[in-house]
Amino acid sequence: MPNFKTHLSVAYTANAAAVTVLWLAGMAGIPESLLYFIAGTVGGILPDIDANKSLPLKLIFNIAGAVIALFALLSQKSNSPPLFLFLILPTVFLLVRYGGLFIFKHLTVHRGLIHSVPSAVLCWFLTTMLSRFKFHRMDDGHFCLFRIPHSSYFR
Repeated sequence: MPNFKTHLSVAYTANAAAVTVLWLAGMAGIPESLLYFIAGTVGGILPDIDANKSLPLKLIFNIAGAVIALFALLSQKSNSPPLFLFLILPTVFLLVRYGGLFIFKHLTVHRGLIHSVPSAVLCWFLTTMLSRFKFHRMDDGHFCLFRIPHSSYFR
């Protein structure tokens, strides 16, 4: 069974080759290539996210906790009590890091849904939707693998 280093090195190598081909073919610029490389490398370590002792699991919940705590702090009004502002960062971080991790571990089984074809298809679909609605990349062929009907069809 591959460990974290194996997942990371294979993802790193495969993505470096793929991004180099895209860049040399003129299909992606340097900023896009960097985004593709990062996304592909992160995707390469995600299959073991459901293992209870995995490094990607800890990294993801640490990063998510920090980002969500920062957003929670930034969403507060400037007239909030100082003690509240001081306590919101550690409270939200700990809730996401340990509470979210606890729930995630109890809802997932290693080599379960995260290692399945439906999970890969779901990630593929979500990436395509994100590229369509956030990056507007559907029309030029970059960053998508299949077409989705235009959103005006659903109005």
